[in-house]
Amino acid sequence: MPTDLQTAESERCIDNFSLHESDYEHRSRLGDAPRDVTVFSRGDSSGLHLSATSSGSGNRIFLSDGVRGELNVNFEGSDSVIFIGRDTTLTALTIGSRQSDDFVAIGNDVASTGPGRWISGLRAADHRPGIIVGDAVVIARDVVIRNTDGHPIFDSTLSSQVNAASSDLVIEPHSWIGERAAILKNVTIGAFSIVGFAAVVHESVPRHHRAQGNPARVKVNQDRIWAWDDSDDGLARARKYLAKFPINETS
Repeated sequence: MPTDLQTAESERCIDNFSLHESDYEHRSRLGDAPRDVTVFSRGDSSGLHLSATSSGSGNRIFLSDGVRGELNVNFEGSDSVIFIGRDTTLTALTIGSRQSDDFVAIGNDVASTGPGRWISGLRAADHRPGIIVGDAVVIARDVVIRNTDGHPIFDSTLSSQVNAASSDLVIEPHSWIGERAAILKNVTIGAFSIVGFAAVVHESVPRHHRAQGNPARVKVNQDRIWAWDDSDDGLARARKYLAKFPINETS
């Protein structure tokens, strides 16, 4: 289960976020007990090709109405949770859940437009960082999202790890993550921010800013508002989230 902080952050970034099993009409299982994965769904998620493997037990996936695409999940721990909001499209996304009690939440109306790999909790030591992606986020192809470094680094006495994750990785609503970008541990991407092509983001990006380069440099973007497209729907979506995350408000 997510921590109280992870639940609060998910409720802030994702409309109608719920992990109450009673809110879901359908229940199914992937794999064989005791290492099966329980899938809870509400509405129609038949457009999603979902595959999941588990080396633990008690892992759950929550699917909302209109989820589509291809998702492969590998649970290496137990009692972990993945949530996916309504009308979200995941194109050949792989999520590696590498810790017990892991938590990954993907909001409503999110578009992951190409193959991507997210890794959560790989050698996270005593910490349990999650990944939270808010509503209406666009994530281009070949993006890597990971909330740990993957290997521990110790001080010179080998008594204290100095690179452990200290917080969840959060992408606030209506952010745009460019192709081949990497979003690393402890980072929050603020609403309406833009992460450029192949940027390596190791520090948080405030709302209405852009991050470019390796390592990414952050610049203010407050005189520009990005939209999914120039259609009425695209502009209406931008106005909706601009009302929630105005330019003069920082993350």
